[in-house]
Amino acid sequence: GGDWGFSGWGSAGWGGGWGGPYGFGGWGDFGGKGMQGMGYGAAKGSGKKGGKQHEETDVTARYLLGDLAEHITEGNLRDYFGAYGDIENVTVKAITGGLNGGSKIIGSVKFATPTSELRDIMFKEKHEINGCQISVQTWKMQKLQRPGYAAKLAEEKAAKEAKEDEDKDVTARYLLCDLADGTTEGNLREYFGALGEIEDATVKALAGGAKLMGSVKFKNPTVPLKEIMFTEKHEINGCQISVQTWKMQKLQRPGYAAKLAEERAAKGKGGKGMTQRFSPY
Repeated sequence: GGDWGFSGWGSAGWGGGWGGPYGFGGWGDFGGKGMQGMGYGAAKGSGKKGGKQHEETDVTARYLLGDLAEHITEGNLRDYFGAYGDIENVTVKAITGGLNGGSKIIGSVKFATPTSELRDIMFKEKHEINGCQISVQTWKMQKLQRPGYAAKLAEEKAAKEAKEDEDKDVTARYLLCDLADGTTEGNLREYFGALGEIEDATVKALAGGAKLMGSVKFKNPTVPLKEIMFTEKHEINGCQISVQTWKMQKLQRPGYAAKLAEERAAKGKGGKGMTQRFSPY
């Protein structure tokens, strides 16, 4: 409860985590191996790897500190980290309880003037206070260690980039949904022919004839034509129809965006050093 927001313990670590401004996702088992749960990763702060790719260009002000010895105080943190820059805020919190009665000391330090050089020092150098080596993380790294968060982030990124690709493409064929009963290929050619020369038009009944779908393909597609197809309302035989592309339909399939993200990761095109925009189509 309170600002730190612990909701209880789990067999593999604390299930709650800080609910306040620090947002810890949970702590692992106690003992000589160090913290091994969702929060700080394996011993001695190997959780640094968790958010490294997403922190390459970030200038972080507040750093979360784990593995603090019981005798470490806010004054100790100010004295130590004050050598790197002006300290704006320092916290130390004792966490006690759990099934085995274990306890941990955790804290944070916030710099008044964060820089990329300071970030490198915080992550790359070893930090030892009163004979105790401590681990350093950020709130973003904590979030990436939550179960499923990294996969969700990758899925959202893949969907966003695919949509950006779609927006830049000049599409020739458009899929037409929600057609009125009795709509024919001739109706489509007559209506959309006013926008450009039609190369092909189709109408097809789906689900036993309960739903009517169609498509229209332009001979000379352009960006202005695409804008008209998507931004204007289209009504045929008294029925307003929706316009999509094959790419848009693929992205709406259950699990497709997640699969796309996995394929990008497997091909090594989703991370740092990417030299070309990826398009799955």
